[in-house]
Order: sequence, then structure tokens, then C-alpha cells
Amino acid sequence: WLLNLYVNTMNVIHYMHDKYAYEKAQMALHDTNRDNLAIYIITRISRAGTLPLEAERDAGKFLYKVIKPYNGIARLPMAQETAKIKGLLLDLRKDENKPYVTTLGLDAYLAELEKENNAYDRLSQQRVQNRTTSKKESGANLRKRIDVYYDDLTLLAQSHSVAKPSEKATAFIAALNQLIAETTAAYNQRMASAKKPAPAPEPMPGGDSESPDEI
Repeated sequence: WLLNLYVNTMNVIHYMHDKYAYEKAQMALHDTNRDNLAIYIITRISRAGTLPLEAERDAGKFLYKVIKPYNGIARLPMAQETAKIKGLLLDLRKDENKPYVTTLGLDAYLAELEKENNAYDRLSQQRVQNRTTSKKESGANLRKRIDVYYDDLTLLAQSHSVAKPSEKATAFIAALNQLIAETTAAYNQRMASAKKPAPAPEPMPGGDSESPDEI
């Protein structure tokens, strides 16, 4: 039973580590995407006033007063940015603004921004809920506690093999060493996967002229 307890506990540690690493990576991806979209939309509107077409110039001038309070949205704390993006979408979708948004070709970008922002918001709320309701023992404390069981397990196996040498004892120690090696290899593999850098975001249409480094 001690061996099973050790294996099951190690699996729990690895599972929770993988789960939080995956959530973190997904949240970072959605945050990057929504930053790029928000920056593009605000920049598109801000610079529309200098475009050759009169309709686009008028649209940019009309919408500029709408997006002005949202300058710097990508630099806000995460939760505040989520709320601000919802406000930006609500303002740009008001009846008096819709024709100008369409003139600048931004309807699809608003839809994509909403999708990415909602995805980030769902993951954020789920992560908070999981940590609040589960109240699981931290991986670090759990690892310390299970190390005691591991020491007892190995000491018991070694003592028994010395006191009563047998083929079963030898086979058990060999199986234990194999299990430890496999568990360590799996842990190292998970750690390596978690450290892989996220893919670079694709550039938004319009090139650098449409997307400044930061707003």
C-alpha cells in the first residue's frame, strides 16, 4: 500500500502541475491575442483621420472620441483590461457608431476581440474557482510529505532484502527502481514541455504602419 500511495501522490503532483501550466499558457495566448486586436482597432481608428477616402476620414474622426478613453488598454492589469475591453466593445457597437465601424472594416476585429477576451475571462474565473473550492494541499508541501513515505518504502525494501534475501525481494527492488526512473523521466518531460516558449503572434493586417509597438 505504501508503494501505491507514493505513486498515486506523485501522479497527483504531476497532474496539478500540468493543469496549472496549461491554464497559464492558454491565458497568456489569449491575452497576447486580445492585446494585438485592441491595439490594431484603436490604431486603425486613430489614424483613419488621415486616410485618402473621405468616408474613412469622417469615420475615424467620429470614432476617435469613442476610443480615446481606452488608450493604453493593453498596459492595464489583467482583470481591469478584461473589463475595459468589454466597455470598448459596448461603445463601438452602439447604434450611432456601427456605420462608422463598418466603414473602417472593423466588425470582424470586434468579434475576434470579444472571443479572445471572453476566453481569457473564462479561464481566469475558472482558475480562481478551482483554487478557491478545491483548497488542495500545495504541491511543495505534498512533495515533502510524500518524501517521508518514499524514505520508509526504500528503507523497508532494502532491510527486507538483506534480512530475508529472496527472488521476490530482488524483483521488488528492481521494479521499484524502474518505477522511480519512469516517474522521474515523466516529470522531467513535463517540465521541459512547460518551459517551451509560446509561438510568436502573427502580425495584424496592415503591417507596422497599422500597429504601433504599444498603446
